[in-house]
Amino acid sequence: MTLLDLLASYAGAWVVERGNDPCLASALITFPDGRRLIVLERTYREGIRMIQAPTDEEISRMKGTHVWELWGSDRAEIVDGAV
Repeated sequence: MTLLDLLASYAGAWVVERGNDPCLASALITFPDGRRLIVLERTYREGIRMIQAPTDEEISRMKGTHVWELWGSDRAEIVDGAV
C-alpha cells in the first residue's frame, strides 16, 4: 500500500494532479473538506515530504520543471516512519 492509497482509503483523499519528474514523484491531493496537500517522494532514494495547504505557486512548480525547489523548501515537512 502506498501513502496515496492509505490517504485515499482512510481519509477520502483523491489525486488531483501528478508531477512528471522521473526521480521525484509528486502529487497534489485533495481531501473531502477541501484541504490540499502536495506529496513528494524521491524515487531513487527513500524519502517522503509533504507541503500542507500549498499555494498556487507551489502547485505550479509541482506541475512544471521546478519540483526540486519544493523538495528543498522550508515548507516541505519530512514524513518519517509513517509508511
